[in-house]
Amino acid sequence: MTYELTPPPRYVFRERPVSRELARQLQQDGAAELSVAELLGVVLGHAEPLQVTGYATDQLLKARTVQEVRGLAVCTDQEAIRILAAVEVARRIARQNTTLPVVNGPDDVVHAFRARPFDQRELVYVLYLNDKRQVVYEDLIAVGGAASVQVDIASVVKYALDRDFPALIVVHNHPQGTTEASDEDHLLAKKLGEACALFDIQLLDVMIVTAAASRSLLTSWEG
Repeated sequence: MTYELTPPPRYVFRERPVSRELARQLQQDGAAELSVAELLGVVLGHAEPLQVTGYATDQLLKARTVQEVRGLAVCTDQEAIRILAAVEVARRIARQNTTLPVVNGPDDVVHAFRARPFDQRELVYVLYLNDKRQVVYEDLIAVGGAASVQVDIASVVKYALDRDFPALIVVHNHPQGTTEASDEDHLLAKKLGEACALFDIQLLDVMIVTAAASRSLLTSWEG
């Protein structure tokens, strides 16, 4: 039996002209006025904004692999690589120019999330912290309906492990406005706490924040 060795694919990037309409928009209105899809269309040399599935623009900016990008946008492997490179440049610039917010307790979390518009869907965020209690990364990990949402606990813990984040906080809203913790909320806090403990990651809190009130399900802020 013989095996044919196939050489790995070579990615050759060729210069592509920016579409006239997107170029006109950028020159006339400035880059800040273009959407993410339009800016990525410029980067890729498309004649129109990049086609992104559903509400996936935020997730696209957090993508780490070609497969993740292609699952969120209509593009080729080569274009996905361009997108990953552009997004990583933006991340590095942002890290250099941004003073990381410090979270010393639940009030800091509430203050940050109260400044946002509240959605009619249940949204779950994870705040990943460094050892100085600075928020290094914020991730929208789940979008649900008006009364429920599914959270992938393994993905939350894996992300912290891959990037050596020692602590995290989970924040979610209740679209109906109540801060009464459901059985599912308590189960999430219990299971995520157990998973984090296995890898010496500190789960500081699981919080419910609404426009008028908030609730902490854990008391892990000491230390």
